[in-house]
Amino acid sequence: MNILGPIDQRKVVQVADTLKQGFPGAEVRNSYSDERLSQFYRIDRDGALAHRVYVSKEFLEDHTAVQIDQLLQSLGAVERIRDAGTRVVTINNHGIQTASE
Repeated sequence: MNILGPIDQRKVVQVADTLKQGFPGAEVRNSYSDERLSQFYRIDRDGALAHRVYVSKEFLEDHTAVQIDQLLQSLGAVERIRDAGTRVVTINNHGIQTASE
């Protein structure tokens, strides 16, 4: 795993597109978190925070864009994120975890 290299932007966009489809009308912004070695996605609705999602760099690097799309669907990512509300959701090679805030 190349810790210092950038994440393939096609994969970053793939996740963003999945989130945009899952949360129509919401604004999806993303940035890289060095602290968490993850791509961070913030989903805002009507200008307010709705959801926070971290997708691990390892998850993005270990799968193709097509696999990422299939995994997000099979894991029920959109539903899990929706259920979490503003609690942090982490997606990695172990699945989906929701913080217990």
